[in-house]
Amino acid sequence: MVETTILVVAGKKLPMPRLFKRVLQVAIAVALTAGVFFVMIVGNGFLLGRGASFQAGLDPLKAGPRPQWTAPQRRTIHAE
Repeated sequence: MVETTILVVAGKKLPMPRLFKRVLQVAIAVALTAGVFFVMIVGNGFLLGRGASFQAGLDPLKAGPRPQWTAPQRRTIHAE
């Protein structure tokens, strides 16, 4: 016999198997997380505008100065 549990949705009580309820809860959590991530990406696009991008310094085909953090590190050897 399959163990059942109650899922309450909009005031309705629906009996269903525990595994199906858990899969449904995980799917809802993944969908909500993806929705929040999507809103953050779209919001970032609105805040930066069309001309700017956080990856602009990584595109070798675009003209402009390279950010300091992409410059190669120079190491000096001190003679003793």
